[in-house]
Amino acid sequence: MCTGTRQRTVWDDGMLILASYPFRNVIHQIIFDTLREINTDRPDIIRKQLPVRLIRKGFPAVDVSIFLAPHNLPAKAAVELMRALRVSAAGEERPDSTLR
Repeated sequence: MCTGTRQRTVWDDGMLILASYPFRNVIHQIIFDTLREINTDRPDIIRKQLPVRLIRKGFPAVDVSIFLAPHNLPAKAAVELMRALRVSAAGEERPDSTLR
C-alpha cells in the first residue's frame, strides 16, 4: 500500500479490504490508521508524511523502512494477499486459489 506496484497503486483496495481488519500488532494498526489519515495513494507523499506523522503521534522510533521498501508484487497478488489476511482474521477457510 505504501509503495504501490508496477501496474498501479493498491491503496484504495487496501483501505477497503483492511478497513475492519483487527491488526494484531499495535504499530501495524497505527501505520494503517496513519495511511488512512494521509489519504493518498502517491508513494512520494506517503514516504514523506508517514514518518513525520508517526513522530507527531508519539512514535518516533518506528522504523518504516520495511513498509516503504520496493517490492516485486504484481497488483493482483498484493490485493489477494490483503484479502487472505482479512479472511484469516475472520477465521474463514481460505481456498488455495486465492494466492494464484
